[in-house]
Amino acid sequence: MRNNFITYLLVLSVLLNISFLGAAIYTRYKLPSVPESLPDCGPHGSHLFERLTLSPDQTKTLHQKASSFRGTLDQKRQEVFKMRAALFSLLRADQPDHQGIEESINRINNHQRDIQKMVIAHILEFKSMLGKDQQQKFLDLIEKAMAGGKGNLYPVCP
Repeated sequence: MRNNFITYLLVLSVLLNISFLGAAIYTRYKLPSVPESLPDCGPHGSHLFERLTLSPDQTKTLHQKASSFRGTLDQKRQEVFKMRAALFSLLRADQPDHQGIEESINRINNHQRDIQKMVIAHILEFKSMLGKDQQQKFLDLIEKAMAGGKGNLYPVCP
């Protein structure tokens, strides 16, 4: 009886190990990877500033500001997506409205410019809350993230 119990535990242990190994392999090769220079921006992800050596007060303040900023940024991105959808509706027409297309492009460009200004203001606000060494590391991380994101500030999660 005791041998059966030990055999059962051994088989269970091997099955668990195989399951964990399979999950690790699936995660590594099947899920899209984010370059190390780009932080995970998901709901449970980290923010770029978490790679800095921050005091508890700095961490708390930056987390609060980052959460608010990400919500606003996501809302503005959704607006751009809607504008692009409207642009494609104009493009699909049998007789495209060239003036309407031009106006749509200008609205999208203006909105994206406003988003870029908002991102820069956010980065400058964060920078002002950091010490000199932290500022340098913060800007280095952003620069690396921008290079990994092909110059796009959107992937950055300060």
